[in-house]
Amino acid sequence: MSWLYNQVTALPIMKFFVIIFAVLGLVSCSKEPPKETNSLSKTKDIFWGYVGESSPEHWGKDYPQCELGGDQSPINIDPKSVKVTSLPALRFTFSREPTDIEDNGHTVEVVFSDDPSENQGKSITLDYNEKGQLANSRAVEIEYNAKQDTLVVDDKEYRLAQFHFHSPSENVVNSQHYPMELHLVYEGAATQFAVVAVFLNIGAENPIIRTLWEHMPTYRGQKNDIRSLNSDFSGLLPTKRGYYTFQGSFTTPPCTRNVIWYVFHEPISVSQWQVDDFKKVMNHNNRPLQPLNSRPILSSQ
Repeated sequence: MSWLYNQVTALPIMKFFVIIFAVLGLVSCSKEPPKETNSLSKTKDIFWGYVGESSPEHWGKDYPQCELGGDQSPINIDPKSVKVTSLPALRFTFSREPTDIEDNGHTVEVVFSDDPSENQGKSITLDYNEKGQLANSRAVEIEYNAKQDTLVVDDKEYRLAQFHFHSPSENVVNSQHYPMELHLVYEGAATQFAVVAVFLNIGAENPIIRTLWEHMPTYRGQKNDIRSLNSDFSGLLPTKRGYYTFQGSFTTPPCTRNVIWYVFHEPISVSQWQVDDFKKVMNHNNRPLQPLNSRPILSSQ
């Protein structure tokens, strides 16, 4: 009888511990998994991607700007519908060496340092007229200084922050994708952004891409030091500089709006193996086309 009495009196205590362990288990299961970092868009706490529940159609849940307004990118450019007009010359200066090439989980990104001590190098200034032709017959000014890489359009100056790649292209022309697209991301005063887009088409091997791919990271989060490359990145721009321009957004979360886009008419060349090597690392990383709505697209003459 004493054994039975002990078992009965122990039941409330056993129930108490069962309840405690159950509650602790629920709390533990309710914790969110570690959140991943996106260095490209500076969104540090929520993972996004291109497939499944993190794909572009779900971005708006965590990044409302991706679904707001009528000025999202990328877009389809119909050359027959653009307004051809006189546009300002574009002025590019490349003077810094990049510091890293990184797989940030969404693209392969080449990053430039803001540290003046790392910005000593060759400065190459290229001027183009409104027809996209070299205004100085390719008279290239070369000097050694610590200027930052810039894009100047009229009286507005932008500083190059980084450039990265997408495959297939995000913007399209006549509803046709290019195999790849390069985005040079510039930041101006008062957080005004501009993106210069260059299409990459299959052809001869691109020597600058070859150099970059030799240091390409192979897994998410890997960052390789490329400060010793000493490459002339003006070679990533086409010879003819005719361009389209329109108002848009970043093509990745947080889908920042009021971004000025400059999309070159002429692609640069890249070999098939260079495209294939990028796809081995990234698969595909292009956002679907966004409605143009009433936005005008201007084109240089």
